[in-house]
Amino acid sequence: MNDPIATSWAHKPSLGQLTLPTYSERFLESYAGKIVTSPLVALVELVANSWDAGAVLVDLTWPDEGQSTFRLSDNGVGMKHDDVWGRWLNLSYNRQKAQGENVVFPPTTERTHRKAFGRNGKGRLALFAYCDQYVLTTWRDGLFNSYRVALTSGGTVPYSVDHIETGDRDGSGTMFEGTLVRNHLSPTMMARELAMRFIIDPKFMIQVNGRKIDAGDQGIPTTAHPFTSGPFDFEIKLYAGSKSGRLSGYHGVAWWVNSRLVGTPSWNRLAKGRPYLDARTTFAKRHTIIVEADGLANHVLDDWSGFDEDEVTTKAIDDVEGYVAAICQSLVADLHREQKTDVLRANAVEMRALPPGSRHAVGELISEMQRRVPTIDEDVLSATVAAASNILNARSGHALLRQLADLSLDDLDGLHRLLANWTVQEIRIIVDELQRRLDLVKKLEEVTSRSSDELHEVQPLFDTGLWIFGPEYDGISFMSNRALATVIKKYFAKQIDVSLIEDPASRPDIVVTSDMSLRVFARDHYDDTFNVSGFETVLLLELKRGGHTVNDNNVFQAMKYAAELRRTNAVQADTKIVCMILGSKIAWGVGEMRKPEQNIRCLPRDFQTVLRQAHARTFNILRQIEDANGGAIYDSEVEAAIMQAPIPFEEI
Repeated sequence: MNDPIATSWAHKPSLGQLTLPTYSERFLESYAGKIVTSPLVALVELVANSWDAGAVLVDLTWPDEGQSTFRLSDNGVGMKHDDVWGRWLNLSYNRQKAQGENVVFPPTTERTHRKAFGRNGKGRLALFAYCDQYVLTTWRDGLFNSYRVALTSGGTVPYSVDHIETGDRDGSGTMFEGTLVRNHLSPTMMARELAMRFIIDPKFMIQVNGRKIDAGDQGIPTTAHPFTSGPFDFEIKLYAGSKSGRLSGYHGVAWWVNSRLVGTPSWNRLAKGRPYLDARTTFAKRHTIIVEADGLANHVLDDWSGFDEDEVTTKAIDDVEGYVAAICQSLVADLHREQKTDVLRANAVEMRALPPGSRHAVGELISEMQRRVPTIDEDVLSATVAAASNILNARSGHALLRQLADLSLDDLDGLHRLLANWTVQEIRIIVDELQRRLDLVKKLEEVTSRSSDELHEVQPLFDTGLWIFGPEYDGISFMSNRALATVIKKYFAKQIDVSLIEDPASRPDIVVTSDMSLRVFARDHYDDTFNVSGFETVLLLELKRGGHTVNDNNVFQAMKYAAELRRTNAVQADTKIVCMILGSKIAWGVGEMRKPEQNIRCLPRDFQTVLRQAHARTFNILRQIEDANGGAIYDSEVEAAIMQAPIPFEEI
């Protein structure tokens, strides 16, 4: 039997023998990454190569479908045979070190300032994203050379380059031809992707199947802003891409004069001052702003690297750059709001547990972090919000110390005076009761500020909210009475269509009809022996739906409810009955109605009056708190984001 170890050693080099490393079939995929796996990234790399070669025209012939021939050609500077051999066979070719960072143009092309994008020499591998082999033809100085470039299936080289033809040819340029075998892109998608990347220079034209692409190929609306400064008129155009570009250098503010690029597109201002924004931000990678400044044609430097620095021109450029900065900041703010909303929704469970003031603080934290670090990652921001929420939710001594450390000197003095007169337990009882009352007031303000058809849902809030109507209704002596509510329901069944009455099983003490909800509260009467003997006072609380205006008929109807309680002997003869009819408005001339002989009193009230009573009975504390917090104790964006977020199943 053969020894496998001995067999394997038989193929190994002997001592002193020179050998070369081998490459697996997956080497290029590992080395070049998306350049050879992503068709869109490969496309951008190929066109960027033409840009770096000083081309002003890139012509692509691309099949609509199937395995057909594709072609990409440009009119750039081209390459000599030694150039191809030195670049295509050098896996770590350093473009900037070998050729510099500025683009070199063919002799017949008008010179402009253009920065090269090439860095690591991997762009030439992009064609392997579409095929296993292709033909490279390049020409300059009167000669052309053609090469077949093909992948190998492992061995000492990852791909091979064969020189297959040479001859005479005028001009300069480069062309790639091959058969598309994978990663097909539609011509429409290609046009959109290239328009999003290369609209910064009007002298750089790209054609796909004979049609020139332009900004309209992006499929995203372009906004134009006319602007005037002194004697000069400008057109400022914003182009928005659908996603971030891989290279921030393809975006920025570009100045055009008579459809020619002045200087280099950048997110830095011409005056070398403060940049418009960080080029690493999502906004910067998605947008390009073009300033059409034809009026400055006589003020362009001879080499088109910038503008004259005379007083009038400088002021006009400063004005334009200030306007562009405002556009950028406005749109960045929109993106930050989107990010803020996403972060809050992701942390909605923790945020819902916080009181409004703490929610507002978290919202301020997000905004401040976005302002200080515009490029902050959403995951980092979300983790920070989660940590802040947990700290604010904590009841530990550490959290209390943090809160005390944040107090102003005035607040600390106030806390000292408070603790000198009250125990913590007493303060907690008072504050908890006050918090419940303030929550009720805020809820009433929220619901009654619109024409709600769901005011009957507010009825349960009055379990502890009757204090609004006066001190005689304060405390726990008034209780919702199901038996009296049943009497009213029977009355409705006799007087109107019973199908209009809702009878939710969860709240049988609430009477709900098509236009109102009604609740009956009662306070017990005690005889001389301190035993319950009927009712001392009954309160009928009726809420009208949907912006209803209370009229005389509504007051008469409430009087009938009270009379029905008398008629059925549900209450005693001396029981005081009070009906409160609440609506959005009170009709002119409608007022209180009494039946002294039956001890019945009906009071129409509009919601605004009730809310003013509520604020007065809580000493207007809610408004004082809002004033002390700068007019807002909550962030509307925060509230909207966390309330609209879906609730996880485990929380329900």
